[in-house]
Amino acid sequence: MKQFLFVVIVAILTFSILSPDNASAKSKLPKGKPTPVPEKVNASGAVIKSVGGDSITIEYSKTSTTYKMSGETNITVDDRRVRSSELKPGMHAEIAASSINPTLLLSISAHAVPKS
Repeated sequence: MKQFLFVVIVAILTFSILSPDNASAKSKLPKGKPTPVPEKVNASGAVIKSVGGDSITIEYSKTSTTYKMSGETNITVDDRRVRSSELKPGMHAEIAASSINPTLLLSISAHAVPKS
């Protein structure tokens, strides 16, 4: 009888340890939302097409996209912080747009086109 009881206890412990419900605690934790990563556009090919008020149109790979700028948008021209009024059509630019709202511009770094 003791031997039978021992086998039953061992079987119960084995099944409880190997059961899929007893997977690692890591899998039971709720998954958080990933941190959004800004969209980057290559400075060598992106060109400012137009600037007006709180919007800017950028052309990249023969595709134009219009972005909204806010008071939080970081704007630089030739590595100095400026206002949006200093952005001009024809400037080359690198932008970072929000992953949550892809039409919202987080930052733009523009470079004046050298005169030839």
